[in-house]
Amino acid sequence: MSETSATKFQLWRLRAAYTFFAEDNERARSLLEPGAKLAWTVEAKSWQEARARMHQFLGWKPCRPSE
Repeated sequence: MSETSATKFQLWRLRAAYTFFAEDNERARSLLEPGAKLAWTVEAKSWQEARARMHQFLGWKPCRPSE
């Protein structure tokens, strides 16, 4: 993923959890369980930015960058 162009990310609601991945990640999409619902979409320049914004959207504590 380029740090200069934005990528779309999708948050999917499953029965007991969420899953979050880049919109063009067909492998992740193929693993969605039946009945999964698209909950939210965001454009971000990096995975870290997308995760931080997802945490904010869900009202979770701020996302800490991975080491």
